[in-house]
Amino acid sequence: PSRAGLAAVIATTAAAVAGFAAHQHSFSPAMVIGPALGAAVAVAVVRGYQALHRESEQRRRLIEELTATRADLARAQHTAGALAERERLAREIHDTLAQGLTSIQLLLRAAERALPARPGTAARHVVAAREAAV
Repeated sequence: PSRAGLAAVIATTAAAVAGFAAHQHSFSPAMVIGPALGAAVAVAVVRGYQALHRESEQRRRLIEELTATRADLARAQHTAGALAERERLAREIHDTLAQGLTSIQLLLRAAERALPARPGTAARHVVAAREAAV
């Protein structure tokens, strides 16, 4: 944890200053500067690594989210493509059937009109309607 680590650095720095002062049998402000600068650099380096780690984790999460979003988009596009193809086929089948039924209906009307006077023509229209139904 940050507080415990900071306390450990301060304690180590104080021990280093006390040990250096005990070794020299004197104390001066210059004895504090070296260990204090070393401690400050160590704390700055740790803080920098912590910031890099947080940024790396954030990027990892963003990449995972982006990957999941891309997969969702690909599924949605696939589904939309399949639905569009089904709709196109349904329209094509409907148009083909409608055209065929209209043709049959026109041929049967023509046969109906030709029936009393021209039975041969009416029979040809009925045969044509039967062929259109196939």
